[in-house]
Amino acid sequence: MERIQPLYKTTKQLLEVVEKPYETFEEREKLIDEMNKLLVQREELMQEVKPPYTEEEETLGKQIIKMDETIKEKMNELFRSVQTDLRQLKQKRDSDKTYINPYKNLETVDGMYVDDKL
Repeated sequence: MERIQPLYKTTKQLLEVVEKPYETFEEREKLIDEMNKLLVQREELMQEVKPPYTEEEETLGKQIIKMDETIKEKMNELFRSVQTDLRQLKQKRDSDKTYINPYKNLETVDGMYVDDKL
């Protein structure tokens, strides 16, 4: 029980952090930093857990697995939101470049037309 209890607490903390709402980029950045710290800590704890397990440890393990599934879903949502923001930023940057120099990507193969009737 003593081996799995710290893992359970860390997983629960991670679940709470992942479920926190965020409004701004700064809040999301802080949230990601917290998640990374907890994931590193959790990884270390997971390496210490080895069989055989007692019934209590198995029960906690099943709860940890359920929490882990929720954590993965929330992290995937967060990842998708970051990807969307990056895509929007790239589009904005590209449109800004086009606005600054609209003829940069314009390639002409033919030459100029000179009117001889002058």
